[in-house]
Amino acid sequence: MIGVASPAYDSITTADAWFNLAVDRRNLSHAYDGYIRVRHGASPARVHDELALVAAQLAKEFPVFNTDRVFVAKPLIDAIVGDLKPTLIIALAATALLLVIACVNVMNLLLARGAARTREIAVRAALGASRTALVRYVLLENLILAVRPRAREYALRGPRGGL
Repeated sequence: MIGVASPAYDSITTADAWFNLAVDRRNLSHAYDGYIRVRHGASPARVHDELALVAAQLAKEFPVFNTDRVFVAKPLIDAIVGDLKPTLIIALAATALLLVIACVNVMNLLLARGAARTREIAVRAALGASRTALVRYVLLENLILAVRPRAREYALRGPRGGL
């Protein structure tokens, strides 16, 4: 099959060598691929019908090589990559699970830190701080810890430098 490819199609220039192909008449291998460019908007059924007509004509003209041969058309990305859907779903699920584990870990650290500060919050509430002010204080402090890396170190060490 001879055709015209776009300049961006680079499969041909990456070959190291080209050989003349002499096929034995008894060779029925399917080791060779052909590439065609399909007109935009052409349906897969129409492409299949056109290829069936070409296969029938070749079988009529060259019965030794092309009897009972079928052309199968599939998108180039499917031919090169194959069916990656199950692999991608597994990778996505593993990534989502890792994200959930990390979020649960951070939530547990914040809960433990909050539980250790119950006395401080109780003192602030006793001195007259409203619930809104307490929530705003805790959220602002956690936001600063999330944004500033040195603030995390300071929060872990404490003002005197120890853990």
